[in-house]
Amino acid sequence: MYIYETIQVPATERKVIKKILCDCCSKEISKGLYSAFESDLHFKDGDSYPDNGHGKMLTVNFCKKCMKNVSDFVESIAPNVKWEEWEY
Repeated sequence: MYIYETIQVPATERKVIKKILCDCCSKEISKGLYSAFESDLHFKDGDSYPDNGHGKMLTVNFCKKCMKNVSDFVESIAPNVKWEEWEY
């Protein structure tokens, strides 16, 4: 048999993403209903051990227009970088 007790849970606050802005042009990055556009670039540098790690991380968000400029630039300096198809 379960005996229940009602307890008070204090109100909490949490940080949620309100909107995402392009780090290059500051325009809002909006997603359509069926949009699959994602443009996060992550750079990490540091040390990783079995029980801990530390370092620095840089995250950059781009809108479609700026990401096109970045991808064109990357393809021009790194000819071995190629687009790949994806699906799920």
